[in-house]
Amino acid sequence: MSTSDLGCAKGIPQSSKTSLAQAKAFSWRWLAASLCCGCLLALLGDRYRWSKLLSRSHERPLQRLLCNHPFPIPTELSVADPSVLAVLERQLQGRASDERIDSLSVAIVTSSGSLFEWNHGVVKANETSPGQQGKTDRNTIYRLISLSKLITTVQTWILSDRGLLSWTDEVSKYIHELDNDDNRPMTIQEVASHLAGIPSNMPPGPMPGWPYSLEGAGEPPDNGLPFPTRESLLQAINSHSLTVPPGSYPVYSNTGFSILGMVNVAADGGSENHDALVQRDIFGPLGMSSSGYHISQLGKSKVAIPSNAPHEADWDFLDAMNPSGGCFSTLADLIKLMQGLLSQDPNHRLLSGHSMRSWMRPLYPWYDDVTEQGILWEIRKYRNTWGQTQRLYEKYGQSEGYHTALSINPSLNYGVIVLSTGSYFDTLNLTMEVIQTVQPSFDLFVQATMRHLYEGRWLSTDPDGKGSEIVLSIAGGSMWAEKVVLNGSDILRLVQRKNKTERVPVWSTGRPEEFRFAFGLPSENDQSGHGCLLYSFGMDIGYAKGAPINQMTFSGDDADRTLFVPSVGDKLRRA
Repeated sequence: MSTSDLGCAKGIPQSSKTSLAQAKAFSWRWLAASLCCGCLLALLGDRYRWSKLLSRSHERPLQRLLCNHPFPIPTELSVADPSVLAVLERQLQGRASDERIDSLSVAIVTSSGSLFEWNHGVVKANETSPGQQGKTDRNTIYRLISLSKLITTVQTWILSDRGLLSWTDEVSKYIHELDNDDNRPMTIQEVASHLAGIPSNMPPGPMPGWPYSLEGAGEPPDNGLPFPTRESLLQAINSHSLTVPPGSYPVYSNTGFSILGMVNVAADGGSENHDALVQRDIFGPLGMSSSGYHISQLGKSKVAIPSNAPHEADWDFLDAMNPSGGCFSTLADLIKLMQGLLSQDPNHRLLSGHSMRSWMRPLYPWYDDVTEQGILWEIRKYRNTWGQTQRLYEKYGQSEGYHTALSINPSLNYGVIVLSTGSYFDTLNLTMEVIQTVQPSFDLFVQATMRHLYEGRWLSTDPDGKGSEIVLSIAGGSMWAEKVVLNGSDILRLVQRKNKTERVPVWSTGRPEEFRFAFGLPSENDQSGHGCLLYSFGMDIGYAKGAPINQMTFSGDDADRTLFVPSVGDKLRRA
């Protein structure tokens, strides 16, 4: 019931209505004041009185640390276990025996290229003569359907990196024909995350037989209408109410990504259309020579044709809908795109590091505690070998005959690509089979790398005889400091104020080989409801010699490897 509904409720006297409104206003003011005071007290107590919280450590025993930080993102998964890949290949062969699959192309990709590629089936499944069908390979061209939205979103990030638009800009700044009354204050970010409330498929079909028939439902051309022009699409949006108010919850919108493509072209100001823009900024620089929006320019002989829907290869989405579903590409080209997104090298990455970090995060958590919505991404939570929650950032494309998927795990910096034709729709299941088969071996590879680089006893001795010692261990998918002695001072005892100290997690800062001891707020760590929050509050606790007192960095290789603690200016070597 809304506020206006309360004021008009049947049977409530006018005086009661007034009292109710006053009470409601007072309660909200009281609640807001209480929350503000509570937050202020929490910050004062938990953040700025860190030293006083330390002194309370004796009141209860230090509990088991629950906020285990994952390993830092590896720059490269350079190897894959051959036995695991052999298992994966057998699984894919079994899957591809399904008569509903005409063709199937799969790749596992890191920043350096593909660790695994597999292709199966025929290119022209609509042909009856085997001699005319051809064999699928990495250069077979697939219609991407909704995976086209990935290209459009990457273009928006490129323009954002160049300062030509901001994700918080209102769409009406770039598309003046779009109504922008008080009910439609939608931002670019809301459009790209399906949070703008734009109806899914504009213009809608007439549905003359409803409620006895679904004829006319769905998207053009399935709803009986042709793919829209810019003018007809904008007119349809302006003629219909938003599905939900902007910012409410995600409503998947093909139309919204058509709008995003228009925003990109307007913000750039120098390109004739979406096709020309992405050719200049994405396909050209990455060498994606078999990607585009017009089958006549790509070479129809290489285009995969599904047996059950051959007409879909000839669809012309027009410039208005190309950003949403009109792109063609190949496994080879999408590997190049994935490399550009995963690269940590500033000279080779497609987007800035800040943009990639901003992009790889959820915006809206769904109610199932499994799926979330991001900018473009359909996000799925995944448990790694040690039970830590990771997120798979995914985009899928589905039509009657084409089925595509691209998934990125930023925690391990690898991705999976799946392209197929036929009547088998479940590319999600295919993608998850690939991930579940190979990720455990990736987890173990990263763990072994972490042990090689960091685990062990690190020692130094200064001229005064006050030595430093740090003991690091790798366990449960995290790095831990078992002992920290700096210039003769036991830091864990100093911080925890206990004779019997406990190890503390070591968190990566995200910079190469830079870490911080995550002391948290020792008297409060892991109490009910706190989780990781207190470790965030206690991450930046003090400085000495101009450096954080809980910081350490590593450098060098093998026998020359050193651990440096800048707050005491001490270099340690592994024993």
